[in-house]
Amino acid sequence: MDIQVKAFHGWHRDRQLPQYAQFLGQIDEFSKNELSQAELEYIFASVEDFRIHLARRASPPGAAFLATLTPAQIHHFEEMLDQDYRRLVSEIGEDPEVRLDKRVETTSETLTTWVGELSVDQE
Repeated sequence: MDIQVKAFHGWHRDRQLPQYAQFLGQIDEFSKNELSQAELEYIFASVEDFRIHLARRASPPGAAFLATLTPAQIHHFEEMLDQDYRRLVSEIGEDPEVRLDKRVETTSETLTTWVGELSVDQE
């Protein structure tokens, strides 16, 4: 597994990160003016393409690893999924405004992780 992770990491660093940097440069250029619908669609489509490409590259070694899991490990994973499911179900029962506030906060935290502190206008 260690060799596969290192190979994947190397591929990602050498091949993908430069593409991400170029893409972020495009977004920076787009954001100098109000984003158009076409630019937004391009951004979302590009992110989806990056995600699909990443998943295709990770799937074969990931599948090989998953085939080695023991029944106890699978059970643990199922318990974690069940825990996440129960949390999501409890959130669904919340007031829609509370759910939206949580989503906004999570999205803001994710963006801050990716791009640094947001300005007042960006928030």
